[in-house]
Amino acid sequence: MDFLHYSPEDGWFGDPMPLWHDGVYHIYYCKKYQDNTLGWGHISTQDFVNYTEHPDPFPHGAPGVPFNTGCVYWHDGKFHAYYAGKDTDGMSILHAESDDGVTFSYPGEICFRRPEDLYRQDETWRDPFVFYDEDAKLYRMVFCAKGPENGTPDCFAGKIGQAVSSDMKTWECLAPMDLSGIAMTLECPEIYRDKDQWVLIYYWHETRFRTAPTPQGPWHRGRVISPDHFDFMAARHMYDGDRHFLIGWLPRRECDCQERIWGGHMLFPRELRVEDGTPKTRFVREIDAVFPKRSAAFLPSSFTFCNEGWTPTETGFTASSPVGGTLAYAPDLPDTCLIRMKVSLSNPNGQMLILLGTHTGTKNSPVTENGYQIMLDPSEHLIRLRKHYIWDQRNDIAVIPYTFDKDGTVSLEILRHDGILEVGVDGEQTLVSRMLTDAHGGIAFSVQDTTAEIADLSIYTRD
Repeated sequence: MDFLHYSPEDGWFGDPMPLWHDGVYHIYYCKKYQDNTLGWGHISTQDFVNYTEHPDPFPHGAPGVPFNTGCVYWHDGKFHAYYAGKDTDGMSILHAESDDGVTFSYPGEICFRRPEDLYRQDETWRDPFVFYDEDAKLYRMVFCAKGPENGTPDCFAGKIGQAVSSDMKTWECLAPMDLSGIAMTLECPEIYRDKDQWVLIYYWHETRFRTAPTPQGPWHRGRVISPDHFDFMAARHMYDGDRHFLIGWLPRRECDCQERIWGGHMLFPRELRVEDGTPKTRFVREIDAVFPKRSAAFLPSSFTFCNEGWTPTETGFTASSPVGGTLAYAPDLPDTCLIRMKVSLSNPNGQMLILLGTHTGTKNSPVTENGYQIMLDPSEHLIRLRKHYIWDQRNDIAVIPYTFDKDGTVSLEILRHDGILEVGVDGEQTLVSRMLTDAHGGIAFSVQDTTAEIADLSIYTRD
């Protein structure tokens, strides 16, 4: 099957748990069924283009199956699933096995129960992740937790719990890592080794990163703490021996606003690099196979120029509007497409808008009156996504920090599909969101108070 942004027919996609094994990328995920219960789902791929949808790893609604995020680890000829569970004696970390990675044993066996003297007795004790520490010759487990303290004024009480094992059968639960004061909860934690550094991934409002010289810390943040920002939720990492990947998901909304509803769609996979403590992501290179055809319908000569100042070039435009603005547009942009361009702005106090989903709102209104704005704003060091309409009084739908280089140049990859928008910036970070009310329509460029060069403009489609 071909899934660009996957979600199961009988529910919604959440917290991924990816694993690479024997040439196959397995993506287990926390699944919210239509009856509002939680379980796990499973898809796999070998190329990020064609996917196989597998039966749910655990029976829906059966006792002892996962109802939250965990992990799957390959060891000694079997797939091992770890997850938190609740019984009459409290919370435990459970373990289930599978020979094929498709169907797991249940109910899971208990690895260890929650120690009351080390961890708070609440719902934050969950989301286990297992990794191997070669230096210590130990399997380590980390999980979301809070310390046992109650009644203090510190609301940033999130901690990362930990346990160790020499054989993945017998586990010893330890006191949590000392990460006080950085988050209310550190959901879906993961630790992995990347050459001479250890990387910590966790979720609190956004998927965040820290690095350390050892798996015990101390954990430092880089210049950018979240390369994919607010709506790239609860992402997890996998490694295939060559590339590091990051798999995240986009929540649902019912309006063009900052509302978020748990469960949504898997976002397009990312390649992940962590350089000098700073995480960077870009669409996996397989995106070229997903969008193989360059559209001839959106060459520079096909645009309509509403004002003076535009000069078509072989690969784009130059636009000069040192005072005021100027607009160019093309109608009927494909609903599913990949747009690539390089933009240079001469004036740091000017800005450029990329309008998507443009269309006429009323009988006599302009064809660019409605839609969305991707706003490049060097003076404020931001890239914004806003609703574009005549009464422009709404807050940003999404925003990411971005410092333009000294010549005001930025490279963009804009992926649009079925109301989902992903904007790759310089192959280092992305803005992701949904376009709910105006998912169809054209594209336009508005250059305001600056001279702009739009180069290497290409629009790719799937067929």
